[in-house]
Amino acid sequence: MHDVKRSWVRLKRSKCAYLVLAIIGIIIGKLIISYFRFNKSSRYNVEPLNVSDQFIWENIGKLATDERAQLKKVTSDKYIQGHVGLHVPSTGITCNGISSPSHWDDESRTFQNVSDRPIYVFSAFLDHALNNFNSSVVRVVAAGQQRMFHNIGPIHCILWYDDKATFGVPTGEANYEVVYKSIGERDMYTVHFINCPIKRRSMSKHPFAVSVVPSPCQQPDNYLTVLNVPDDRGYQEREDFGVCVSPLYNHVNDIVPMLEFIEIHKALGATRITFYDMGQVSMGEHVRELMDHYVSLGIVELVPWVYPRSLDVSYFMQRVALNDCLYRNKLQVKYLAVNDLDEFMVSRTSDYNWKFLLNTIEKQDHKTPKENIGAYLFQHVYFGRNRAVQSKEPFFMTQTSFKRPSEPLPPGKIRCKAMYKVEAAYSIDIHFPYKLWAGYTERIIDPKLALLHHYRIGPMNFPSAKGKHIDIVEDKTMTAFANKIKSAFDDYKQSN
Repeated sequence: MHDVKRSWVRLKRSKCAYLVLAIIGIIIGKLIISYFRFNKSSRYNVEPLNVSDQFIWENIGKLATDERAQLKKVTSDKYIQGHVGLHVPSTGITCNGISSPSHWDDESRTFQNVSDRPIYVFSAFLDHALNNFNSSVVRVVAAGQQRMFHNIGPIHCILWYDDKATFGVPTGEANYEVVYKSIGERDMYTVHFINCPIKRRSMSKHPFAVSVVPSPCQQPDNYLTVLNVPDDRGYQEREDFGVCVSPLYNHVNDIVPMLEFIEIHKALGATRITFYDMGQVSMGEHVRELMDHYVSLGIVELVPWVYPRSLDVSYFMQRVALNDCLYRNKLQVKYLAVNDLDEFMVSRTSDYNWKFLLNTIEKQDHKTPKENIGAYLFQHVYFGRNRAVQSKEPFFMTQTSFKRPSEPLPPGKIRCKAMYKVEAAYSIDIHFPYKLWAGYTERIIDPKLALLHHYRIGPMNFPSAKGKHIDIVEDKTMTAFANKIKSAFDDYKQSN
């Protein structure tokens, strides 16, 4: 009898032990799943909002006191507030003798160093659309070295407000967020965001400038105008399409390909094209005159792009420029394409324009609603430039070069270029999104509907083909734009 009782007790204990182990196993399993799920999604998603993004975008600027949304990855919990020159009770800090800037309307458009830090700041944007409205952010676009390789040290923001007397508000330690990680180049200056939080009690007025400093009360040596701030009329209606072009180089001085690029993108639907201008490095006098012409028409924006040449950078700080372009255009257009001068995102629909293309995709794609597509990816094909053409007419590469592979090479994302829904994109890379807001996804476009035309001077090579036979076909889609290009060229030559 006692043996039976002891056996029963041992059985109960063993069952309890198994139950405890099972519970521990379930907990550990959930933690592991959560870890990998977070790491899988965090590259493309920022924390989701508790209100719809469409609702936020339609009501931008009106929700400063809305407490329904949360953003954990970008803003800092540390926060102090006080007038410069006054004691800040929450920290014991007293800020004395800091010179404040006078209110100005124009941005500097220059890279400015942060004292004692390997960081250069370029531009700053009031960011409601990518933040909750209880704790908004001034987002600074910067080039800097990476914390993974260097002891950067703390950085702080001072937000400047225009009151009866101009005063600054230290925001506490800022979030120094690497956008592009350069693993191979330890000393490279890569694109970063410096996120300066604004608490709700500071939001009755918007800051007109921001400074980035190593310590909260240090005299700043950089001042950035805060862009994307609403005026008395609030935020205005946006246009449909814009284009971002990487920094120009090689002293471009032939007006023909530049005019061709601008006019084709106008025909596709772009009303705003942003270029990054490195002076003589970018263009000669003839192309500069052409660009000035388009600037006067309101089609082109030239952003000066001059940085210390001693810095170790990649492709003229291309990724810094593209992310500046994203935020610079967020309140200007609904969709933003990223291209180089020898590339065109070409709609192959009957109207040959982007608006018709997106409507066509919406009708054909029953799985992904249009409002959830944050980036449209155009698959890549090479067009070999035909230099054999002899003509007195201007050499338009899109009107003389028609040979391409019969299929996208490489297929999919590898060499694609993206068109972004601007409220969906948090940070962007050269070919495709770096981070999209949660709830948005990418859409690789069917090559029957659109392709990325890439016109190369050198021979076409297809490393992804791996011995596969590649058919070369003749594609004259671009002749649909011939009359518009030639007419614009003739008009410009006659007026100049």
